[in-house]
Amino acid sequence: MQLTRKIGRTHPIFCIPVGRDPDITTLETISAESRGGKIVHSDDAAQFAKYSQNIRTASMLSFAVENDGDDQERVMMSLVCTFPDRVFTEKDQKDILELCSRKSSFLPPDEKEEVGTDTEVLFEEKNPHMPPLGSRVKRGRDWRYENQDNYGPGTVIGHSKMEEWLIVEWDTGSRRPYRFGTTGTPSDKYDVEICCEPRVLFNELIGTGCLVTRGKDWIWGNQDEGAGNIGSVLVFQSSGVVLVRWPHGLIKEYRFGRDGCFDLEIIDPFSPKAMKHLKDQMRKAVSNHIREARSDTTEDFEKPSSFSTKPRVECEKTPNVDLLDSPILPVIKGKYFKNNKALDKSADIEIDGPIFTPAIKQWWWKNGEGKWLPFPKEENKRINKCYERYPKSTVVVSIQNQSYRVVMAKNLVINLTTKNVFQIKLLKHRSSP
Repeated sequence: MQLTRKIGRTHPIFCIPVGRDPDITTLETISAESRGGKIVHSDDAAQFAKYSQNIRTASMLSFAVENDGDDQERVMMSLVCTFPDRVFTEKDQKDILELCSRKSSFLPPDEKEEVGTDTEVLFEEKNPHMPPLGSRVKRGRDWRYENQDNYGPGTVIGHSKMEEWLIVEWDTGSRRPYRFGTTGTPSDKYDVEICCEPRVLFNELIGTGCLVTRGKDWIWGNQDEGAGNIGSVLVFQSSGVVLVRWPHGLIKEYRFGRDGCFDLEIIDPFSPKAMKHLKDQMRKAVSNHIREARSDTTEDFEKPSSFSTKPRVECEKTPNVDLLDSPILPVIKGKYFKNNKALDKSADIEIDGPIFTPAIKQWWWKNGEGKWLPFPKEENKRINKCYERYPKSTVVVSIQNQSYRVVMAKNLVINLTTKNVFQIKLLKHRSSP
């Protein structure tokens, strides 16, 4: 994996599954960590032979080059105007639209993007005003790296040699450097932002970002500053040793399976104690960062400013009390249902309208009363898109100003405000639970 990450920083890696039972998960991970790579199934091999030609075609479209390439209608218009005499099959058009939407993956990487974690000294805190090691982060306002994060959170595992850059290990295992500005000026770039999303394990013993306390074989005195204090795992070694950072800044190795000994035990990431620790960790990181930003700028902060030095933080929103009591996924009349025109159009919620017609691949969630309800149309599309890329991924969906993390591998959806957990399921062929 180290080799594929190094190659993938500058080259796309295309993986073709072969054999009776190929390891799709591993192939998805390898291709996702490269610039522009993807899975190519045997049925698509003939079309893939035209991929380099379609890349060249996409690079010559003026609209796609000058803009973000996400406006499919205008990209197609640019294609017709640029190549009026050429005929493009439906698959060609699909390839070209995909290439235009992912054009940042095919641009030459700048000097900072080429810096790999193999040239960095990991697990060291060089700047006290940057988020401490173990801090949880997710993609930020200036994100430009496609799906390197697999749409999930990660953990800070180092302060880069480059000023204002962090080393992040995503929950998928990928490690990369990202910008996290400290000057307090509008030019600051934030590829990632601090969050308090917990580390969820998928068929793993332990992983980077897990929260731990002293376990049954603890012999290290007061290194954790007292029983019950929580540390963050920075790395797990195959030898059965983990590296942990404690809240007071001490970073030490401990046994977790080595010689049958467990100095640590993992705590439930959704327990009140764990969630409080994550929020405290986040607030401390934000506070330190803001003080540094303010000390580095000459602007008078007593006057109104057109920008904020405060990095975005997801968990600082004040939740609505009513929503906390009833975290319901609402369905607005006319938006997700095909309504009967004879019904009263003044109603806000569809109550007694026609029967809902599920999508071909419809995700459902089970509410507190045991009733299965469908995800809204747009959020269902988002979940399916991530599921097709990696069936064990997670994705955050937003329903009426509330965020929910869908954990596909465990068939769960978590309200990120209330931490309530609901079951989910995927049903195909327009069926209902």
